[in-house]
Amino acid sequence: MTAAPGAEQASDSREARWHRALGRWSSAVTLRPPGPVEPGGPVAFIDLVDRQTRVDFERLRALGLEHCEEALFAHEVGHHIRYPHTLIRARQHLRFLRSELSALAESWGLPQVAAAAREGRHDGLLNLLYDLLINTDLRRWYEAEFIALYRTLAGDEAEPIFGFYLGLYEAMWYLPEGTLVGPQSAARLAAIEPRWRTVADACAQFIANRPDNRCLQLVRFLVALRPFLAAGAEMAQDASPEGSGGFAGELEPEDVARVMRPAPGEAEARAWRRSEGTAIGENASGTGRAGNPGTGQGDPIRDAQAVMQGLCDRTAVALATYRRLASKAPLSVPPALRPGDPEVPGPTAEWHVGDRLESIDWFASLTRGGPPVPGYTLHKRTWLPAEPVAGDRQVPWIELYVDMSGSMPDPVARLNHSIVAGFILVDAATEAGGRVRVVQYSHRFEAMDDFVQSPRPARAALLAYVGGGTEFPWGELLQSARRWRRAARVVRVVITDADFCHNWRRPGDVAVRDEAVALCRESGGFIALIDGGDPASQKQMRASGLQVVEVAGWQTLPTVARELAAALFDQTRAPAPG
Repeated sequence: MTAAPGAEQASDSREARWHRALGRWSSAVTLRPPGPVEPGGPVAFIDLVDRQTRVDFERLRALGLEHCEEALFAHEVGHHIRYPHTLIRARQHLRFLRSELSALAESWGLPQVAAAAREGRHDGLLNLLYDLLINTDLRRWYEAEFIALYRTLAGDEAEPIFGFYLGLYEAMWYLPEGTLVGPQSAARLAAIEPRWRTVADACAQFIANRPDNRCLQLVRFLVALRPFLAAGAEMAQDASPEGSGGFAGELEPEDVARVMRPAPGEAEARAWRRSEGTAIGENASGTGRAGNPGTGQGDPIRDAQAVMQGLCDRTAVALATYRRLASKAPLSVPPALRPGDPEVPGPTAEWHVGDRLESIDWFASLTRGGPPVPGYTLHKRTWLPAEPVAGDRQVPWIELYVDMSGSMPDPVARLNHSIVAGFILVDAATEAGGRVRVVQYSHRFEAMDDFVQSPRPARAALLAYVGGGTEFPWGELLQSARRWRRAARVVRVVITDADFCHNWRRPGDVAVRDEAVALCRESGGFIALIDGGDPASQKQMRASGLQVVEVAGWQTLPTVARELAAALFDQTRAPAPG
């Protein structure tokens, strides 16, 4: 080891110690100097939103740990730089922790632990792993300071989970037994698991040998904690210098989808847990089978909400889940339907070294005279989008009427197959260059003001929930058909159940209904995807020009929607309406 930083601190300024701590990770790191914290909290913590480190300097002084200040600085910088580096990565790992711990706990026959994991009561375990990895990376400079910090803050009465965690340091750093785990803590651990040191040795070795897979390290850590979790042990809030919380801060809605994507190494970690992890963590009292994490019994919305509780906005979680479900079998939009393909020659531009050689327009370059010189006499041809040919490249607009009455589940709380179908149609239409508009209806309706080219506002509109009785908005349909009858070929699609047949037989105004259907038929089409309903009403609908597609159960609706979208975009060479 090099000379201990503690000997230098008396003459060093806090700023000098901070910059030296930054240098332990990278000379290019730029972070704001640490600020103070409110008394009574953890000794130090970070904010990954504003990239700020906070330290309780007064508490360090009162505990006689001022010489550990630089070590704490370097530790917090490690969170910013590597473990976890970003708030999104921290939330990915928290989601993974909740999912995997709940699956492990179910396989061990510990439903109470599984419930606690889903509720986020074991989130602090992730921070322990991060701390272990950071401190190990910094060990050659600050081993003595970290030992002093943990001895002072944990004492000899560390609760079991944190006591076992300190045992990992003794195993990984080859410290003498008792350096961090005092006699009382060791006795408490032995009462729960007599072989706890063997378990700690195996876990420490595994983590050290898998330095590039954070998820796999986390699963192995959770497996090692099995006897202590089975004994009902929980980590006290003040056990760690940073407390047991995760990483606070709000995420933008678009970042939620990134949180829900698999983290690096996640698939390998899950495979290891299924093949080896469960068996390693089991003992005589551990029986049962691993089930789906979450409380939804296979409902992807409920499962996602369970593992993301408190990590991200519920609506954003549902939005990301529906996008994933809709993209499982994406439509392949023919290239001819993509508007604006660059195929018309445009003016020339100067060709520079680094541009594609085949882009040179030799005829234009040589006719300008002089030797070919890049950037002066060499020119390349640019290309402009071709103008769409009316009736040849026209893409239909889609107007969705989605039944959101009380008989339909709230799409933010439970899986709603109508919304999956809506996402499929929205994505297909906008991918092909068309526009979409969403109308949610029940006893009242909520409609988008206009057709949009971006799928984002349409997706958000699909997640609205009206509730109540069912009354189809024939008046809104008529106004829409009149307003946009000459703007484009608009295909109206209603996604509903048997209640639509009642709305058809008893509209508020028969004349409004008939005129709306006639205009829709003339300007693009009106299609009803119906789950159930009486044959007589459906026969009347077809006689009026409404296309009826019977859905054999809501679970088949996404498949029907995908087939419908493919059929619609195969018909885009039809003449323009009006």
